[in-house]
Amino acid sequence: METLSDILDRERRLSARFFGAVIDVPPVPGWISETLSAHWQRHRFDIRYLPPFAMDEGLALPAWKDRPGPAFFRVIRPRLSSPRAAAQGHWMLVDARDRPARRVPWIRSTETQWLERFGLRVKDVVKRWTRQAFDDEYLDPALRPAGFGSRFGLSVRDVDRCKPFIRSFLKLDSARTVRLPFFSEYNYLANAAYPPWSAQTTWEWLEDRTDGGDRLVVGGGSAGCVGWEAPEFWSSILAFRPFVEL
Repeated sequence: METLSDILDRERRLSARFFGAVIDVPPVPGWISETLSAHWQRHRFDIRYLPPFAMDEGLALPAWKDRPGPAFFRVIRPRLSSPRAAAQGHWMLVDARDRPARRVPWIRSTETQWLERFGLRVKDVVKRWTRQAFDDEYLDPALRPAGFGSRFGLSVRDVDRCKPFIRSFLKLDSARTVRLPFFSEYNYLANAAYPPWSAQTTWEWLEDRTDGGDRLVVGGGSAGCVGWEAPEFWSSILAFRPFVEL
């Protein structure tokens, strides 16, 4: 197990390696105990510092390899209702599991609506699939009562219903915000700490919202590839991971 001092040293080295310069990393928040940190580590959650990171198209950083394409800067970012083009500089608790590889057909809610008219509940079938389960899944007590066999097939509203369980499981009080990652946070961590997040062709929900109320999604074999979907959308290859503001 890493101590809180180890974690601080690790994040200072990580940010310096990514930016090629020493970054000011503040101490780990004082309310976090060694006991609580150990509990999180046992369940594959990492304490991470998200340094200020402006995802500017012309930014040249040798370690920023899996970056957004031109479409993000010219088409998607102008549509964001509250752009988080830069990570703000804060400590986060991160579900560090790798996203599973695609093992099922790609089925989207927008393609099944006509079947619903004939009483065929496609989502009820898809959401029970277990072939793409995350490793060491702690969310089963929240997913299975709602009929889900894994984290795939959930809409944003389905994800929101899991948040009380996540907060309780992580021994957090109500002051801590449980949410999805913003794109800037996800992209920084995938490049700096979790290269496998870039590898799989499955997708994940993000916290960013468009001016039309849609949410960004990231995946398809790159941590720089994003699209957007309505909050009620679901897909057999679209999952999620929780982040917690510390």
